[in-house]
Amino acid sequence: MSSEASTPMPYPPLGETFIQKAKRKTVEEPLVPIGALATVFAVTMATKKFRSGDRTSMNQWLRVRVAAQGFTIIAICTYGFALRWRAKANEAGSTDANSGIENPGASSTGGTGSSFVGDIHVTPAALQRQAAKEKEKEDFEKRLEDAIAKDRVEENQKGKPDWKAAWKEGILRKNRENDAKRGKTTDKNE
Repeated sequence: MSSEASTPMPYPPLGETFIQKAKRKTVEEPLVPIGALATVFAVTMATKKFRSGDRTSMNQWLRVRVAAQGFTIIAICTYGFALRWRAKANEAGSTDANSGIENPGASSTGGTGSSFVGDIHVTPAALQRQAAKEKEKEDFEKRLEDAIAKDRVEENQKGKPDWKAAWKEGILRKNRENDAKRGKTTDKNE
């Protein structure tokens, strides 16, 4: 049984029947069938209460059905996210290519200048990448502060724009264009 846990089986197994697949899925995701059975039971009870004319009990069973369906959907989503997380962990293997952090259980060669920080194995390349990222961040923040200061200086030198005059000039220009289209000539400069 220990060999089954260490080697992943092909997904889905070849030649698997419907019954075998249902058993496998029930073992892998036990909360989903439990939620589905609870939903079916609640609907059955609500139907019985409806036929007997007991409306208050029927409404209670319909509320139980909604809760059971919600539980089932949460279970499905949880298993989906867990499956995605496992797939990403398997895809990454023993070393995370982006960070240089290795799984301490994975085999590693000694004498490479790497070190352990807590339970995580850190390589020198990962330390260099981290230092480069920090330097880049500091440079960006300095450039951003310089740009903000420069923008403030420019605003103070310009002063406030005269929006009223610009608006009036725009209206007068538009009026002159409209008059030119209509064939009128107005040489008023207000």
